[in-house]
Amino acid sequence: DQEESGLFEDISTKTQSISSNVSALDKLVRQIGTVHDGDALRIRISSLEHSTHQTATEAARTIKHLSGMLGGAGRKQQRLQLERLKNEFTQGLTRFQKMQQNIREQVSINQLPSRKPAESSGFQVDDEEDRLLAEEEERRMSNLMAQQQDIEIQTEEFQERADRIEQLEVSFNQRKERHGKRLSSFEVV
Repeated sequence: DQEESGLFEDISTKTQSISSNVSALDKLVRQIGTVHDGDALRIRISSLEHSTHQTATEAARTIKHLSGMLGGAGRKQQRLQLERLKNEFTQGLTRFQKMQQNIREQVSINQLPSRKPAESSGFQVDDEEDRLLAEEEERRMSNLMAQQQDIEIQTEEFQERADRIEQLEVSFNQRKERHGKRLSSFEVV
């Protein structure tokens, strides 16, 4: 189905984007505390973190939606493909979370020197603002982790349901086969 294949492609693309962004963040974070460090670098890091978070949230929603679509029996190939994509997404998300922790550590270790208001580029960044931004990012990551847990629970439920359906199909086919043999034996007699 075209919608399903589009969703599979969307999840794959977003997962690759997360991985690529984590690599880019790693390169940027290595510049913290060097001569290249400054407001512009910190803003680029923050912007890339935010867009990666949005991408991860969208991917989590798409996974949840696709999981709902693949609830029926006979969809083993698609469920396996989704499981593989979910594993890749989870790995990328874990790398992103570790990178965010690394960013927080590097930023706290390497504080930028405070500027006087006259030297400021139009806005004053203070510890309170940094704290609020960090709290907001932690809330967003907490929400993303909750979504990921929901997806994992739903996947388990779908797998259990699919297993029960397959068991019912096997049982049904065995009964059908037994009744078919009985009919055959009556016809022979």
